[in-house]
Amino acid sequence: MTDSVGYRKPPKQSQFKKGESGNPRGRPKRPTHAMPEWREECMKAIIRQEAYRLIDINENGKKIRLPLIQAIIRRLGVFAAQGRPRAMRYFMETLKSLEEASGIEYSAYVKALNNYKEEVGREFERRKKENPSEPDPIPHPDDIIFNSSTGVVELYGPMTKQEQVVWDRIEESEAAIAELEGSLEKDPDNKFNKSIEKDLAHERHVRQLLARAVPDYRPRPSRRDARQKAKSRKGGRGSRDSRDSRDR
Repeated sequence: MTDSVGYRKPPKQSQFKKGESGNPRGRPKRPTHAMPEWREECMKAIIRQEAYRLIDINENGKKIRLPLIQAIIRRLGVFAAQGRPRAMRYFMETLKSLEEASGIEYSAYVKALNNYKEEVGREFERRKKENPSEPDPIPHPDDIIFNSSTGVVELYGPMTKQEQVVWDRIEESEAAIAELEGSLEKDPDNKFNKSIEKDLAHERHVRQLLARAVPDYRPRPSRRDARQKAKSRKGGRGSRDSRDSRDR
């Protein structure tokens, strides 16, 4: 007697064998609804753009323009000042995390500058003795100043070769201005004073332009000896020398 074939009774040859899966590939994965990478980046760009978009707000009866993110943070700060617990907690937690991160970054920066000042300064002095024409390192170790009482570290000088070109030009311009002013003061009746005044106006204009590139310029400690030598020189250059220097 043959086995009957019907509902829930497939033929023997098409039945699953014992111990073998009827779906060896497994259950197909459900399609994910994750945003494609390019769309996610586009959305991030839009959010950043909107965060720094200028908007008009009314403050104390006056209309002012602020980036959107600044207006939101300002409103949050106002709510915190009014004593709203959630605003106070969120504002203080955010500020604390920012200050802690800033402190860690600054500590690492100070440590790196300190190590650089010691190691590079020691190696530079050794090379300078062997070869007096050894070029100065950038930044110069002498331009890194530590305030032991406050723990603040300051860099009075350029960080790259490109910045050094600008700093050198500033120092040249200031030296030229001082020398031209000295020439006018030394001999007010010199027949070349009008030409000197023209050169002086030019150098002052150049110095103003350079101030935009380095607004926080301060004399470099590493150039102290050079400045003292320049001050020790008496007299000033003639107008022709000034024009030649300017053309160069």
